[in-house]
Amino acid sequence: MDLCFSPGEAVPTRITIKINPRLVELKDTSEDWTGVTSAAERRKLQNRLNQRARRRRTQTYPTKNCPLNPSSEPDSGSDLSTALVKSAPPVKGQTEVALEIRAKKHPELCRLETQIQLIRFAGEAYENYLDGKPCPAYLTTLVRVNVFHAFVQNARVLDFDGAWLTYEAISPFNKLGPGLGPAMTGNSCPENMRPTGLQIAVEHHPWIDFFPHPRMRDNFLRIVAEYGEDYIDEDDLCRDIVDVGAGAGVEESALLVWGEAWDPRGWEATEPFLKKWGWLLAGCTEILEGTNYWRQKRGLPKLRFN
Repeated sequence: MDLCFSPGEAVPTRITIKINPRLVELKDTSEDWTGVTSAAERRKLQNRLNQRARRRRTQTYPTKNCPLNPSSEPDSGSDLSTALVKSAPPVKGQTEVALEIRAKKHPELCRLETQIQLIRFAGEAYENYLDGKPCPAYLTTLVRVNVFHAFVQNARVLDFDGAWLTYEAISPFNKLGPGLGPAMTGNSCPENMRPTGLQIAVEHHPWIDFFPHPRMRDNFLRIVAEYGEDYIDEDDLCRDIVDVGAGAGVEESALLVWGEAWDPRGWEATEPFLKKWGWLLAGCTEILEGTNYWRQKRGLPKLRFN
């Protein structure tokens, strides 16, 4: 075999080495997920970098997360949460309803395809209920829709507008500073939903404010304050609690809502949630009591808490 070379001197070629844009948030090589074979560990590292990037963007572009207007009317207009809990099935086509939702001022909750699926689910489930033939297969999705709806209700109790649904949002309690956060809540706001000192002092996403027990909120924020924002995989926690499209069975659901969204006794923590996130409920007596109450209502044995 003959080797052919181009005539003349060799010309060095400059090779530009680019950093993977998905790795720009690395603090050390231990956070590099590209060579990790474990899907769970890889997802954990990716979530950590995503959280860090989100918080960096909020510091760089503070105007994107301006304080929410306490006087806004969260019930005005239509959003996905409203469509899911209407007292009658949708009359328009699911695609048309979803497109109208996206055109409103509220931020996008999820992909259009997911919105269509959820609206279709709400309509079909309600029609079956009216016919006296509830479908057991809907239960898996229903329990997660209920949790999401409960968070929407608690957002309204706190007078939060739709901006809390954006990934980069910062709690208005924290943004308004010490002494100003509690003033946002009206006289009708339940005492257990009012912001704690940690909610005002520690920067966090608004969804933490919707936990129905002040100790639960403080348990999360205390870890963030002491060990840093990367210590907890917040995205993983959010998926476990409110991921409507998780697709897992009812037994894998993290939390169940049976009563008023703001009432800790109306919530039930499942065994998978307690095994994975049980430290969040330390000192949350009402939620633990509610857990055993609702379990017994379904014929399940009470859980023993240490």
